[in-house]
Amino acid sequence: MKIVRVLFLATAIFSCVALSSRADEMGSTVLAKGLFSYQAPPGWSVQQASFLKYPVSAAPRRDGFAANIDVVIESSPKALGDYVSSSLAALQSSGALRDMHVVDQRPFLTTAGLDGIRVEATDIAGPYHLREIFYFFDGGSGNKLVVTASCLARDGVRDAPLFDASLKTFTLE
Repeated sequence: MKIVRVLFLATAIFSCVALSSRADEMGSTVLAKGLFSYQAPPGWSVQQASFLKYPVSAAPRRDGFAANIDVVIESSPKALGDYVSSSLAALQSSGALRDMHVVDQRPFLTTAGLDGIRVEATDIAGPYHLREIFYFFDGGSGNKLVVTASCLARDGVRDAPLFDASLKTFTLE
């Protein structure tokens, strides 16, 4: 699946790019015109990586890794819950992420009222032990949006509130 390939590439590239502890203020707008927007965490940059179709927000590099948020849009006629199940199964069996364990799965609602599903997992990508939160949204017209927020596993407790605050601002354009 495209999500597996993009997730692996994003992890590898942004490994080469100190989060602010203030989740009450949001940073720059991440915008894919006509598709989606969200506010990056404060102090993060918005970048356009050549291997990704949509802009990515990334924290300054820390211990060789830059926490980041990226978005993938996939076409799927499945109901959102079924899509989440099949995506997680594909991620777990792909080999791109080793030792993937889902630690939490629950509904997620943005400030704009967009319903989604939030899945928190730990995994190993390349040399990095990560904590990743996947936010799944139905984009309409048979599209699903998968927003992946990644950080080093040891930073997960600190960064999860930043990721949630940022994704609360997620809207479809």
